Amino acid sequence: MSRRIVILVLIGLSALAPLAGCGKRLPPLVPVRGSVLLNGKPLPKAAVTFVPQLDTFGAESTSTAVTDENGQFTLTCAYQGQPGAVAGEHIVLVTEPSLPEELRNSRSTRELANFRAKLGNRPIPAKYSSVSHSPLKIEVKEGQEEIKLELRR
Repeated sequence: MSRRIVILVLIGLSALAPLAGCGKRLPPLVPVRGSVLLNGKPLPKAAVTFVPQLDTFGAESTSTAVTDENGQFTLTCAYQGQPGAVAGEHIVLVTEPSLPEELRNSRSTRELANFRAKLGNRPIPAKYSSVSHSPLKIEVKEGQEEIKLELRR
């Protein structure tokens, strides 16, 4: 009886062997650095999201960054926190960053207004916050130059 079970297990494993390693794989990751300008001026502390136009992947393939004081950014892919973005076409979103932890539960409109006023070069036009409306489309490819995102009010 035990020999029969062993044979059945081996047959089952051999039937599954061709499926091993057939999981989805992200396209290659490419380092991405860039800058964001709004009406020709650097956009500090803005959230930048590259949403790849892939049929078989979801949020794990997006890449994000927050610009520094000079509007510069370096992307990190959500997949295992790796640097860069997947190769291919992307829709780019530029939005307000998350609130600092100390302001997340604040009900003070004055505190929130003061925080936003310090960000500079605001407001960010709403069209840049929607995948269906953002006019920013970028192809990420190996060996590319620094990306310059130019937004307009």
